Amino acid sequence: MQAQAARPRAGTVAETFKGDPRMLNMLGVRVIAPRLSRMSSQGEEYTFDEFHNVLEARGSTASYGYEYMFDWNPAERCRLPPVLQDLPAAVPSPVKISPWKESAIKVVALMRRQGFVTAKQITSHGMGMTAWTQPKGMKQAWLRKGAARGQWVETEHMPPFDIQHPELYQMALKALDEEAENQFSLV
Repeated sequence: MQAQAARPRAGTVAETFKGDPRMLNMLGVRVIAPRLSRMSSQGEEYTFDEFHNVLEARGSTASYGYEYMFDWNPAERCRLPPVLQDLPAAVPSPVKISPWKESAIKVVALMRRQGFVTAKQITSHGMGMTAWTQPKGMKQAWLRKGAARGQWVETEHMPPFDIQHPELYQMALKALDEEAENQFSLV
């Protein structure tokens, strides 16, 4: 699935527009309709209502009783997960793919590929070691010390990140394969 394109912020309509501008305003589309403002010897002159509030004023929500347009262009882009979940309608509480969980899936893929993981590899993904190696309350640690110094191996208490998000896990494995291939390629 691909992300949807940005929606329009405003639209101009012809004088013969028979739709309901109130409904479009509720959907976040500002309707700018022409209005006959003056008739002269040179012809009719049309102006557009609400043109004074096309640009948003920071910190204000209204101008002359009219709401400012919705801000479809935030200052900072919204972060999208790399995989959109294909869920049926009315799923009560789907498992969320957070940035932390994306990194955790990459760590799990790396650990299963090489048989262990090091503290440096975990922190290189922007994660702390504590969540992985220290028990929290009644919950057991996810990793235990491996055979060699500095190596950590998976325990049976590891959350099933790969089962919760199989597509993302496959993407992490593919990225590891590509990285390994690029390391050993002769140019």
